[in-house]
Amino acid sequence: MVLPSILIASLGASHVPFQTPPIGSRAASGNGQWLMIHVLAEGCACSNRVRAYLKQRPGMDAVRERMVPVEGAGHLRLANLNMEISAAPLLIVVAPDGRVRYAGGYSKRRDAQDGFHDQEILAKLSQGAAVETLPVYGCATSRQMRARLDPFGLKALLER
Repeated sequence: MVLPSILIASLGASHVPFQTPPIGSRAASGNGQWLMIHVLAEGCACSNRVRAYLKQRPGMDAVRERMVPVEGAGHLRLANLNMEISAAPLLIVVAPDGRVRYAGGYSKRRDAQDGFHDQEILAKLSQGAAVETLPVYGCATSRQMRARLDPFGLKALLER
């Protein structure tokens, strides 16, 4: 009874909502444009879904977009932005004045059945409206976070 419970918990642990980096940091977005940073983890099914979505979605006018792969824990150092990244996929939206206006997830549901809301988030922010920070459902990128979520390493064993 205990072993199946541990196994199920380990598999589900990679899809818990992670804490998002603080909003209000300063970055250099440049050129008076909005900047959307898509932080994606290699080998993460959730990041792969976001990557596939971004590849098929048309680009947006007056918005710069960057896809940033992340492996392991670390700080995102892009556009003079310094954020601790512990999970992906993570959406970061930087306003033309260089302020981080959004750092969070792409969808309201863990399985993303409600779609991806990046365009909606940007539209609201560019109109000066507040937006709800969506949970980051995905994969832990830091060794410490992975160890905390799956202390026995069962997920890695099952993925082989």
